[in-house]
Amino acid sequence: MQAWDLLQQCQGQVRTAGMGGVVGIDMAAVMTVAEAVGYDRRSMAMLIPAAEAGMVAGYRKLDEQTADNEE
Repeated sequence: MQAWDLLQQCQGQVRTAGMGGVVGIDMAAVMTVAEAVGYDRRSMAMLIPAAEAGMVAGYRKLDEQTADNEE
């Protein structure tokens, strides 16, 4: 629950590349927020990368769907 809450709080901390494709999150910013709200940094450091991978995969799928609809 804390990892999800943390991602919700940090949803603006995405890293983009090239033409705006999402490549990840700003882990330093996320960990700073985790510490500020009192979440266990070690737990978040283990959970957030998995959530980040899912988020990036979701954005890629959305980008592919958008590209298919534009054809």
